[in-house]
Formats: sequence, structure tokens, C-alpha cells
Amino acid sequence: MALSDLTAAKESAEVRLAAVMAELAALDGTKAGGLPDGPSGVGHQGYKAGLLNEAKTLQESIASLKQMISDNDSDGGLFEIVSEAEY
Repeated sequence: MALSDLTAAKESAEVRLAAVMAELAALDGTKAGGLPDGPSGVGHQGYKAGLLNEAKTLQESIASLKQMISDNDSDGGLFEIVSEAEY
């Protein structure tokens, strides 16, 4: 995978993580996830647990992507080498 692809994947995961964290922060007693599970079968706590699980997975993915970027970018500057041969 190209360094630019890794960087784009990391940035995408960071954007999604921010959205999930905002959703978690907005939970209160009037929204799905902020309520106890109801007798009607609505799984509010399952919704919240799903968001928490997604946040954890995204954090792990971001850490992994950062490590992969670091491993492929020893001088700290991102660049991609393109080689062209003339015949």
C-alpha cells in the first residue's frame, strides 16, 4: 500500500472517530443510547455499546496506521517516489 493511501486511510478513520465521539457525547436521556433498554425491545444500550466498540476499533486502526506510516517514512516527511523510464 502506498504511503499516500495509508495517510488517507488514517485521516478517514480520524474523521469517523470524531463523528462517533460526537455521537457518544450527545447521548442523553432523550436520545437512543442514552436511555435504558425499553420493554418495546428497543436496544438503546446496544446502540451505545456499538458506538463504544466502533470507537475502540477506530482507535486501534489509527494507532496501527500511524505505526505503518512511521515504518515507511523514516525521515518524518511524507513523499512518494515515482520512477519513469525513457525508452
